[in-house]
Amino acid sequence: MDHAKEFQAKIGLSIDVLASDIASSIKDLSLEVEIQCRVKQEETIVKKLILKKSESVFDVKDVYGIRIITKNVDGVYAIVEQIVTKLPSYLKRDLIKNPYYLGTDKNICLRMCQIIGIRNNCNYEVQVTTQAFHAMNESQHEQYHRRKYGSLF
Repeated sequence: MDHAKEFQAKIGLSIDVLASDIASSIKDLSLEVEIQCRVKQEETIVKKLILKKSESVFDVKDVYGIRIITKNVDGVYAIVEQIVTKLPSYLKRDLIKNPYYLGTDKNICLRMCQIIGIRNNCNYEVQVTTQAFHAMNESQHEQYHRRKYGSLF
């Protein structure tokens, strides 16, 4: 089964169109941003479904993932406010104010704001972060997944 295709059929648009819609929702902020998007790989979707003890791809909130990278924290919060005001969505986690530490070293953490958007009863994830936090987050990505998925990794 191709979970991503099942998800795309229900959400009703490609990730590129969704990313374009999100970009339009923040364009009046006049901020320099980089927008990245990805569709979660089938293997990772299956791991999440096992952890959630679910068979429905619609229980995974980040089959579509969009990341918005801007220069500074003020820009992050302006983008978050704009998205949750203009699009059906909510701020799930503020990992800038409350970093997610990956161990005992307080220098190793994830820093971003995580928004869950909703379209056609499908959830998707938008991460908003700074350029500096993005570099740090990327360097911790594999460690985060090992911790999250454990023996499934």
